[in-house]
Amino acid sequence: MTKSEVLVRLRSLHEGSYTRKILDRLGDRALDKLAEFISSDSNFEIKKFFDAQKELQEFEKIELQLRQMAEDRTSADLNGQQIDGFSAYMVSKVLDTLNLSQKKALLSRPTNEIVAIAYKLASRTEFSDG
Repeated sequence: MTKSEVLVRLRSLHEGSYTRKILDRLGDRALDKLAEFISSDSNFEIKKFFDAQKELQEFEKIELQLRQMAEDRTSADLNGQQIDGFSAYMVSKVLDTLNLSQKKALLSRPTNEIVAIAYKLASRTEFSDG
């Protein structure tokens, strides 16, 4: 893949994605250097990179939906299951304490497990009597 093709693909990342935000913050020079590196490294697997970005975007979408539900204190459907506003709030508070890989591990689970884990983690920290 040529440098210009890589640049087109990088610029086509979803505007709200974590990677796109970082690239926008770094600016055009960093984007140009990254494209140069990707196109010059024969071992770099561009398909895996963009597949990972697509997967990350799905997790970000779930997180944004949970945060919106928490902010509005409304219940809604998440991955085919109904979740109430308080549970969404609890999950969003737990997500605030997790790093990216932990968020990914949590948000890849079924909705009922996400909520159960969030309640368990929250009961150990924010809502404990200690």
